[in-house]
Amino acid sequence: MENYYSDTSGERLRAVPAGSGTAAIHVALGGLQIPAGTEVIVPPITDMGTVMPVIFQNAIPVFADLDPNTGLLTAETIARVATSRTSAVIVVHLGGSPADMDPILDFCRQHNIKVIEDAAQAQGASYKGRPAGTRGDAGCFSLNSQKHITCGEGGFVLVRSEDDFLRCLNFSDKHRNRTGVTDPNSEHYIYNGSGVNYRMSDLEFAMLLAQLPKLAKVAARFTAVGQRLDERLSKIPGVRPQQHHGKAISSYFFQMFRLEPDLVARREDVLKAMRAAATSVGMGVGKSYGDETLYRTGVFRNRNFFDTFGQPNNETPIWPAELVARQIFPDIPETVFDYKQTHCPEAERWIESSLQIVFHDGHEPHHADIVADAIETVLSI
Repeated sequence: MENYYSDTSGERLRAVPAGSGTAAIHVALGGLQIPAGTEVIVPPITDMGTVMPVIFQNAIPVFADLDPNTGLLTAETIARVATSRTSAVIVVHLGGSPADMDPILDFCRQHNIKVIEDAAQAQGASYKGRPAGTRGDAGCFSLNSQKHITCGEGGFVLVRSEDDFLRCLNFSDKHRNRTGVTDPNSEHYIYNGSGVNYRMSDLEFAMLLAQLPKLAKVAARFTAVGQRLDERLSKIPGVRPQQHHGKAISSYFFQMFRLEPDLVARREDVLKAMRAAATSVGMGVGKSYGDETLYRTGVFRNRNFFDTFGQPNNETPIWPAELVARQIFPDIPETVFDYKQTHCPEAERWIESSLQIVFHDGHEPHHADIVADAIETVLSI
Protein backbone atom coordinates (compact mmCIF):
# COMPACT_ATOMS: atom_id res chain seq x y z
CA MET A 1 0.00 0.00 0.00
CA GLU A 2 2.85 2.37 0.82
CA ASN A 3 4.52 1.76 -2.52
CA TYR A 4 1.29 2.08 -4.48
CA TYR A 5 0.27 5.39 -2.94
CA SER A 6 3.80 6.74 -2.92
CA ASP A 7 4.19 5.96 -6.62
CA THR A 8 0.82 7.39 -7.62
CA SER A 9 1.09 10.53 -5.46
CA GLY A 10 4.72 11.32 -6.28
CA GLU A 11 5.58 11.58 -2.59
CA ARG A 12 6.92 9.12 -0.06
CA LEU A 13 4.03 8.09 2.21
CA ARG A 14 3.79 5.69 5.13
CA ALA A 15 0.84 3.39 5.74
CA VAL A 16 -0.47 2.20 9.10
CA PRO A 17 -2.96 -0.70 9.01
CA ALA A 18 -6.18 -0.50 11.00
CA GLY A 19 -9.07 -2.88 11.59
CA SER A 20 -11.62 -0.77 9.68
CA GLY A 21 -12.19 2.65 8.18
CA THR A 22 -13.62 3.78 11.51
CA ALA A 23 -10.51 2.48 13.27
CA ALA A 24 -8.36 4.36 10.76
CA ILE A 25 -10.04 7.64 11.75
CA HIS A 26 -9.41 6.85 15.41
CA VAL A 27 -5.76 6.01 14.72
CA ALA A 28 -5.31 9.29 12.84
CA LEU A 29 -6.80 11.30 15.70
CA GLY A 30 -4.59 9.52 18.22
CA GLY A 31 -1.46 9.63 16.09
CA LEU A 32 -1.87 13.32 15.28
CA GLN A 33 -2.30 13.96 19.01
CA ILE A 34 -5.61 15.81 18.78
CA PRO A 35 -6.03 17.28 22.28
CA ALA A 36 -8.93 16.22 24.49
CA GLY A 37 -11.58 18.90 24.86
CA THR A 38 -10.80 20.57 21.53
CA GLU A 39 -13.15 20.78 18.58
CA VAL A 40 -13.00 18.67 15.42
CA ILE A 41 -15.01 19.92 12.45
CA VAL A 42 -16.97 17.22 10.61
CA PRO A 43 -19.65 17.11 7.89
CA PRO A 44 -23.26 16.38 8.88
CA ILE A 45 -23.76 13.82 6.10
CA THR A 46 -21.34 10.94 6.41
CA ASP A 47 -21.06 7.50 7.96
CA MET A 48 -21.27 7.52 11.75
CA GLY A 49 -17.81 5.94 11.68
CA THR A 50 -16.38 9.31 10.69
CA VAL A 51 -17.58 10.98 13.87
CA MET A 52 -17.65 8.38 16.65
CA PRO A 53 -13.83 8.22 16.89
CA VAL A 54 -13.91 11.94 17.74
CA ILE A 55 -16.17 11.16 20.70
CA PHE A 56 -14.02 8.27 21.87
CA GLN A 57 -10.88 10.40 21.61
CA ASN A 58 -12.56 12.90 23.97
CA ALA A 59 -12.84 15.68 21.40
CA ILE A 60 -15.99 17.57 20.43
CA PRO A 61 -17.55 17.16 16.96
CA VAL A 62 -18.62 20.45 15.39
CA PHE A 63 -20.76 20.18 12.27
CA ALA A 64 -20.06 22.43 9.29
CA ASP A 65 -22.53 22.89 6.46
CA LEU A 66 -22.04 21.53 2.95
CA ASP A 67 -21.70 23.03 -0.48
CA PRO A 68 -25.13 22.91 -2.18
CA ASN A 69 -23.68 21.55 -5.42
CA THR A 70 -21.13 19.00 -4.22
CA GLY A 71 -22.50 17.95 -0.84
CA LEU A 72 -18.98 18.34 0.56
CA LEU A 73 -17.17 20.56 3.03
CA THR A 74 -15.42 23.62 1.63
CA ALA A 75 -12.93 26.08 3.04
CA GLU A 76 -15.79 28.57 3.39
CA THR A 77 -18.10 26.26 5.33
CA ILE A 78 -15.23 25.19 7.57
CA ALA A 79 -14.29 28.82 8.26
CA ARG A 80 -17.83 29.60 9.44
CA VAL A 81 -17.54 27.24 12.42
CA ALA A 82 -13.79 27.25 13.09
CA THR A 83 -12.68 28.81 16.38
CA SER A 84 -9.53 29.08 18.44
CA ARG A 85 -10.66 25.79 19.99
CA THR A 86 -10.55 23.92 16.66
CA SER A 87 -7.76 21.35 16.43
CA ALA A 88 -8.73 19.34 13.34
CA VAL A 89 -11.15 18.92 10.49
CA ILE A 90 -12.22 15.61 8.94
CA VAL A 91 -12.90 16.14 5.24
CA VAL A 92 -15.11 13.39 3.82
CA HIS A 93 -14.97 12.56 0.12
CA LEU A 94 -18.63 11.54 0.08
CA GLY A 95 -19.56 8.99 -2.54
CA GLY A 96 -15.95 9.02 -3.67
CA SER A 97 -16.07 12.64 -4.87
CA PRO A 98 -12.93 14.48 -3.70
CA ALA A 99 -13.42 17.76 -1.88
CA ASP A 100 -11.59 20.84 -3.14
CA MET A 101 -8.57 20.29 -0.91
CA ASP A 102 -6.21 23.17 -1.76
CA PRO A 103 -8.34 25.98 -0.27
CA ILE A 104 -9.12 23.78 2.74
CA LEU A 105 -5.44 23.09 3.33
CA ASP A 106 -4.57 26.77 2.93
CA PHE A 107 -7.13 27.82 5.52
CA CYS A 108 -6.24 25.08 7.98
CA ARG A 109 -2.50 25.70 7.75
CA GLN A 110 -3.06 29.38 8.46
CA HIS A 111 -4.95 28.44 11.63
CA ASN A 112 -2.84 25.46 12.75
CA ILE A 113 -5.67 22.99 12.15
CA LYS A 114 -4.87 19.38 11.27
CA VAL A 115 -6.58 17.97 8.17
CA ILE A 116 -7.73 14.35 8.14
CA GLU A 117 -9.16 13.03 4.89
CA ASP A 118 -11.87 10.40 5.18
CA ALA A 119 -11.29 8.59 1.90
CA ALA A 120 -13.20 5.46 2.93
CA GLN A 121 -15.38 5.76 -0.18
CA ALA A 122 -12.68 7.22 -2.42
CA GLN A 123 -10.39 4.33 -3.36
CA GLY A 124 -9.44 5.08 -6.95
CA ALA A 125 -10.54 8.73 -6.83
CA SER A 126 -8.09 11.54 -7.55
CA TYR A 127 -7.68 15.28 -7.01
CA LYS A 128 -5.36 17.23 -9.32
CA GLY A 129 -3.67 14.04 -10.43
CA ARG A 130 -3.04 12.64 -6.94
CA PRO A 131 -5.04 9.93 -5.19
CA ALA A 132 -7.70 11.19 -2.84
CA GLY A 133 -6.51 10.87 0.73
CA THR A 134 -2.91 11.94 0.06
CA ARG A 135 -3.14 15.70 0.58
CA GLY A 136 -3.96 16.16 4.26
CA ASP A 137 -1.98 15.38 7.39
CA ALA A 138 -3.57 11.93 7.32
CA GLY A 139 -5.72 9.99 4.87
CA CYS A 140 -8.04 7.26 6.14
CA PHE A 141 -9.29 4.37 4.03
CA SER A 142 -11.70 1.46 4.40
CA LEU A 143 -11.28 -2.04 3.03
CA ASN A 144 -14.61 -3.63 3.92
CA SER A 145 -16.58 -5.82 1.55
CA GLN A 146 -18.44 -2.90 -0.05
CA LYS A 147 -15.35 -1.02 -1.18
CA HIS A 148 -13.63 -1.03 -4.58
CA ILE A 149 -10.93 -3.31 -3.17
CA THR A 150 -11.45 -5.33 -0.02
CA CYS A 151 -9.88 -7.77 2.40
CA GLY A 152 -13.21 -8.56 4.05
CA GLU A 153 -12.73 -5.92 6.74
CA GLY A 154 -9.91 -3.52 7.38
CA GLY A 155 -8.52 -0.07 6.79
CA PHE A 156 -5.35 1.98 6.83
CA VAL A 157 -3.99 5.46 7.47
CA LEU A 158 -1.60 7.30 5.14
CA VAL A 159 0.80 9.87 6.59
CA ARG A 160 3.94 11.54 5.26
CA SER A 161 5.80 12.37 8.48
CA GLU A 162 7.90 9.65 10.09
CA ASP A 163 6.89 10.97 13.50
CA ASP A 164 3.20 10.78 12.59
CA PHE A 165 3.76 7.26 11.25
CA LEU A 166 5.34 6.05 14.48
CA ARG A 167 2.69 7.69 16.64
CA CYS A 168 -0.10 6.18 14.56
CA LEU A 169 1.59 2.79 14.60
CA ASN A 170 2.01 2.86 18.36
CA PHE A 171 -1.55 4.08 18.94
CA SER A 172 -2.93 1.25 16.79
CA ASP A 173 -1.03 -1.38 18.80
CA LYS A 174 -1.81 -0.53 22.45
CA HIS A 175 0.98 2.04 22.30
CA ARG A 176 3.60 -0.66 22.58
CA ASN A 177 6.77 1.20 21.69
CA ARG A 178 8.49 -0.75 18.92
CA THR A 179 10.66 2.13 17.75
CA GLY A 180 14.24 0.96 17.25
CA VAL A 181 13.65 -2.16 19.35
CA THR A 182 14.44 -5.55 17.86
CA ASP A 183 14.18 -7.66 21.01
CA PRO A 184 10.58 -7.96 22.27
CA ASN A 185 11.95 -8.88 25.71
CA SER A 186 13.97 -5.69 25.94
CA GLU A 187 13.30 -3.39 28.88
CA HIS A 188 12.71 -0.67 26.27
CA TYR A 189 9.79 -2.65 24.84
CA ILE A 190 7.42 -0.73 27.10
CA TYR A 191 4.12 1.12 27.10
CA ASN A 192 4.61 4.86 27.28
CA GLY A 193 1.19 6.06 26.16
CA SER A 194 -2.40 4.94 25.66
CA GLY A 195 -3.61 3.11 22.58
CA VAL A 196 -5.95 0.49 21.19
CA ASN A 197 -5.60 -2.76 19.26
CA TYR A 198 -6.57 -2.19 15.66
CA ARG A 199 -4.11 -4.63 14.08
CA MET A 200 -5.03 -6.51 10.91
CA SER A 201 -4.35 -10.20 10.36
CA ASP A 202 -1.96 -11.87 7.93
CA LEU A 203 -4.93 -13.40 6.14
CA GLU A 204 -6.43 -9.96 5.53
CA PHE A 205 -3.10 -8.68 4.22
CA ALA A 206 -2.80 -11.65 1.86
CA MET A 207 -6.25 -10.94 0.43
CA LEU A 208 -5.40 -7.25 0.07
CA LEU A 209 -2.21 -8.00 -1.85
CA ALA A 210 -4.29 -9.92 -4.37
CA GLN A 211 -6.81 -7.07 -4.63
CA LEU A 212 -4.47 -4.11 -4.98
CA PRO A 213 -3.39 -4.74 -8.61
CA LYS A 214 -7.07 -4.63 -9.60
CA LEU A 215 -7.80 -1.19 -8.14
CA ALA A 216 -7.17 0.90 -11.26
CA LYS A 217 -9.28 -1.37 -13.47
CA VAL A 218 -12.11 -1.60 -10.94
CA ALA A 219 -12.12 2.16 -10.38
CA ALA A 220 -12.24 2.83 -14.12
CA ARG A 221 -15.35 0.67 -14.47
CA PHE A 222 -17.10 2.51 -11.64
CA THR A 223 -16.12 5.85 -13.14
CA ALA A 224 -17.49 4.94 -16.57
CA VAL A 225 -20.90 4.05 -15.14
CA GLY A 226 -20.97 7.03 -12.78
CA GLN A 227 -20.05 9.50 -15.48
CA ARG A 228 -22.74 8.11 -17.77
CA LEU A 229 -25.31 8.61 -15.02
CA ASP A 230 -24.09 12.16 -14.44
CA GLU A 231 -24.27 12.89 -18.16
CA ARG A 232 -27.77 11.50 -18.56
CA LEU A 233 -29.27 12.93 -15.39
CA SER A 234 -27.86 16.42 -16.00
CA LYS A 235 -30.05 16.62 -19.11
CA ILE A 236 -33.27 15.91 -17.21
CA PRO A 237 -35.03 19.12 -16.12
CA GLY A 238 -35.15 19.45 -12.35
CA VAL A 239 -32.42 16.87 -11.69
CA ARG A 240 -29.02 17.98 -10.33
CA PRO A 241 -26.27 15.34 -10.14
CA GLN A 242 -23.63 15.82 -7.47
CA GLN A 243 -21.03 18.15 -8.95
CA HIS A 244 -17.36 17.20 -8.85
CA HIS A 245 -14.39 19.53 -8.66
CA GLY A 246 -13.09 20.33 -12.14
CA LYS A 247 -9.73 18.68 -11.46
CA ALA A 248 -11.11 15.69 -9.55
CA ILE A 249 -12.19 12.23 -10.65
CA SER A 250 -14.77 10.55 -8.44
CA SER A 251 -14.54 6.88 -7.56
CA TYR A 252 -18.36 6.76 -7.67
CA PHE A 253 -18.78 4.63 -4.59
CA PHE A 254 -22.33 5.67 -5.34
CA GLN A 255 -23.90 8.24 -7.66
CA MET A 256 -25.93 10.94 -5.97
CA PHE A 257 -28.31 13.56 -7.31
CA ARG A 258 -30.79 16.12 -6.03
CA LEU A 259 -34.26 17.09 -7.17
CA GLU A 260 -35.09 20.76 -7.58
CA PRO A 261 -37.46 22.12 -4.90
CA ASP A 262 -40.54 21.91 -7.13
CA LEU A 263 -39.90 18.18 -7.68
CA VAL A 264 -39.07 17.12 -4.11
CA ALA A 265 -42.70 16.18 -3.52
CA ARG A 266 -42.31 13.57 -6.27
CA ARG A 267 -39.24 11.92 -4.75
CA GLU A 268 -41.15 8.76 -3.81
CA ASP A 269 -42.40 8.42 -7.40
CA VAL A 270 -38.87 8.80 -8.71
CA LEU A 271 -37.54 6.30 -6.19
CA LYS A 272 -40.18 3.74 -7.14
CA ALA A 273 -39.35 4.05 -10.84
CA MET A 274 -35.62 3.94 -10.13
CA ARG A 275 -35.98 0.83 -8.00
CA ALA A 276 -37.87 -1.10 -10.64
CA ALA A 277 -35.30 -0.26 -13.30
CA ALA A 278 -32.27 -0.74 -11.07
CA THR A 279 -33.47 -4.09 -9.77
CA SER A 280 -33.74 -5.38 -13.32
CA VAL A 281 -29.99 -4.84 -13.82
CA GLY A 282 -28.76 -5.58 -10.30
CA MET A 283 -28.22 -2.01 -9.15
CA GLY A 284 -29.34 -0.55 -5.85
CA VAL A 285 -31.12 2.71 -5.13
CA GLY A 286 -32.09 4.72 -2.09
CA LYS A 287 -32.90 8.12 -0.75
CA SER A 288 -30.25 10.38 0.69
CA TYR A 289 -27.09 9.05 2.31
CA GLY A 290 -28.61 8.60 5.75
CA ASP A 291 -32.13 9.35 6.88
CA GLU A 292 -31.02 12.41 8.85
CA THR A 293 -28.06 14.67 9.30
CA LEU A 294 -25.92 13.15 12.05
CA TYR A 295 -26.66 15.93 14.51
CA ARG A 296 -30.36 15.05 14.30
CA THR A 297 -29.82 11.40 15.23
CA GLY A 298 -30.79 10.33 18.72
CA VAL A 299 -27.25 9.83 19.92
CA PHE A 300 -26.36 13.47 19.23
CA ARG A 301 -29.68 15.09 20.11
CA ASN A 302 -29.66 13.31 23.47
CA ARG A 303 -25.85 13.37 23.84
CA ASN A 304 -26.14 9.69 24.65
CA PHE A 305 -22.46 8.95 24.00
CA PHE A 306 -21.74 7.18 27.28
CA ASP A 307 -24.92 5.81 28.82
CA THR A 308 -23.75 5.70 32.41
CA PHE A 309 -22.06 9.09 32.36
CA GLY A 310 -24.99 11.36 33.16
CA GLN A 311 -26.16 13.97 35.55
CA PRO A 312 -28.54 13.30 38.45
CA ASN A 313 -32.30 13.17 37.90
CA ASN A 314 -31.98 11.96 34.30
CA GLU A 315 -30.91 15.35 33.04
CA THR A 316 -29.05 15.72 29.74
CA PRO A 317 -25.94 13.52 29.88
CA ILE A 318 -22.50 15.03 29.76
CA TRP A 319 -19.40 13.31 28.42
CA PRO A 320 -15.69 13.48 29.28
CA ALA A 321 -14.84 15.86 26.43
CA GLU A 322 -17.33 18.35 27.79
CA LEU A 323 -15.75 18.30 31.24
CA VAL A 324 -12.27 18.81 29.80
CA ALA A 325 -13.41 21.55 27.42
CA ARG A 326 -15.05 23.54 30.20
CA GLN A 327 -11.79 23.48 32.15
CA ILE A 328 -9.60 24.48 29.19
CA PHE A 329 -12.04 27.00 27.71
CA PRO A 330 -14.08 28.53 30.56
CA ASP A 331 -15.97 30.81 28.16
CA ILE A 332 -16.97 28.07 25.70
CA PRO A 333 -20.58 28.63 24.54
CA GLU A 334 -23.24 26.19 25.70
CA THR A 335 -24.37 25.75 22.09
CA VAL A 336 -21.19 23.79 21.35
CA PHE A 337 -22.55 20.93 23.44
CA ASP A 338 -26.22 21.23 22.46
CA TYR A 339 -26.71 19.51 19.11
CA LYS A 340 -30.42 20.29 19.20
CA GLN A 341 -29.37 23.83 18.29
CA THR A 342 -27.14 22.77 15.39
CA HIS A 343 -28.52 23.80 12.01
CA CYS A 344 -26.87 23.19 8.63
CA PRO A 345 -29.49 24.26 6.08
CA GLU A 346 -27.74 23.00 2.94
CA ALA A 347 -27.10 19.58 4.48
CA GLU A 348 -30.74 19.37 5.52
CA ARG A 349 -31.82 20.21 1.98
CA TRP A 350 -29.53 17.45 0.69
CA ILE A 351 -31.25 14.98 3.02
CA GLU A 352 -34.70 16.09 1.87
CA SER A 353 -34.05 16.20 -1.87
CA SER A 354 -31.38 13.67 -2.82
CA LEU A 355 -31.38 10.12 -4.16
CA GLN A 356 -28.56 7.69 -4.80
CA ILE A 357 -27.72 4.87 -7.18
CA VAL A 358 -25.34 2.07 -6.18
CA PHE A 359 -23.59 -0.20 -8.67
CA HIS A 360 -20.59 -2.51 -8.92
CA ASP A 361 -17.71 -3.18 -11.26
CA GLY A 362 -19.76 -5.67 -13.27
CA HIS A 363 -22.01 -2.91 -14.52
CA GLU A 364 -21.49 -1.00 -17.75
CA PRO A 365 -22.73 2.36 -19.05
CA HIS A 366 -25.72 0.83 -20.83
CA HIS A 367 -27.02 -0.35 -17.45
CA ALA A 368 -26.89 3.26 -16.30
CA ASP A 369 -29.02 4.23 -19.30
CA ILE A 370 -31.80 1.91 -18.13
CA VAL A 371 -32.04 3.65 -14.76
CA ALA A 372 -31.71 7.11 -16.31
CA ASP A 373 -34.48 6.29 -18.79
CA ALA A 374 -36.79 5.38 -15.91
CA ILE A 375 -36.08 8.65 -14.10
CA GLU A 376 -36.62 10.65 -17.28
CA THR A 377 -39.88 8.86 -18.00
CA VAL A 378 -41.44 9.30 -14.56
CA LEU A 379 -40.56 12.99 -14.45
CA SER A 380 -42.03 13.60 -17.90
CA ILE A 381 -45.48 12.49 -16.77
